[in-house]
Amino acid sequence: MLPPTAVWPLAAGLGEALVAIHAAGVAHLDLKPSNVLLTADGPRVIDFGISRPSGEISGPTLPAGSPGFMSPEQVGGRALGPASDVFSLGSTLAYACTAMEPFGEGPPHVKMFRIDHEVPPLVGIADENLRIFLANCMIREPAGRPTAVQLTSYLASVTRSSGSSWLPPAVVTEIDRRASEAQNPPVERAIGPRMAVEMPPRRRMSRRALLFGGIGGAVVLAAGIGVPTLYALDTKPKPAPTPKPTPKPTASPAAVHTLEFYFTGNVALTSVTYTVNGQAMTLKNVRLPWRQVVKLPSGKGKNTWQLTYGFPPGEIQHRVLVDGFQVTTGVDGVSGQQGSGKDSGYTYT
Repeated sequence: MLPPTAVWPLAAGLGEALVAIHAAGVAHLDLKPSNVLLTADGPRVIDFGISRPSGEISGPTLPAGSPGFMSPEQVGGRALGPASDVFSLGSTLAYACTAMEPFGEGPPHVKMFRIDHEVPPLVGIADENLRIFLANCMIREPAGRPTAVQLTSYLASVTRSSGSSWLPPAVVTEIDRRASEAQNPPVERAIGPRMAVEMPPRRRMSRRALLFGGIGGAVVLAAGIGVPTLYALDTKPKPAPTPKPTPKPTASPAAVHTLEFYFTGNVALTSVTYTVNGQAMTLKNVRLPWRQVVKLPSGKGKNTWQLTYGFPPGEIQHRVLVDGFQVTTGVDGVSGQQGSGKDSGYTYT
């Protein structure tokens, strides 16, 4: 398993990969541990065998993917899109943290049932912020999950380059050792008296290693267990690499942060006042669902917010999201009288 200090930059690198994939109009649909390569300069996503253009998967589909890392909509054969990759990203990162599948072991149909009907327990993840991040990725409803762009915006604010390798030393050592072996293969000689024939030089293999070598051997090199390796072939032989510091990958800097208020319910709001950094705005007779997005200044530091609202007999729910991540939610219900509610909090940009 990887420590949180490695999982955060891993999440940033995979988030950037999903931004590029989704910007091309494609959903990967099979993001899982064995489809992630670890390299010294960041992770790589591979294997687009079942990926589809987003426009071709708008209707019901047959279940397809890897049990244990599929999204609820994949399991249920429902319409698919980029949000499915975000859920699978959460499952993959949970596995990186614990070396266990988030929905447990068992036959494929058992795992798929849990994905479609249960909330991932995310046990064994001590870092609370990381646990909240994964829970947002693994929200059951696709519309409730952050987009890949929102992921990278958030991760840019919590990951910083340290100038050293983002991987544990044992993993870096193993990558270097195997890269050196691949770039300096032994000379093959024909068997027979006085017949020593040097074989043509092999094509150089790039400096890459699998993050996971299948379900049983993931991220366990630090514990003394060998990590299976995959190498990609280049076209020309090159000399052995000179060791050099490996930078820690980070997501692109975030330009804009957002604070979002969202109400749903079976009645309208008689009034709602939202206050951000001391500036208040009041609305009357607001029909639901209602959503308001406020842009937050980057680099300001602490931003405060507050909600106050009133409503007739009925039930309403409110959610507050920062950069697409839910930070608080509440449900209010009354019968026979007027109701009211209040919520407040803060965030940093």
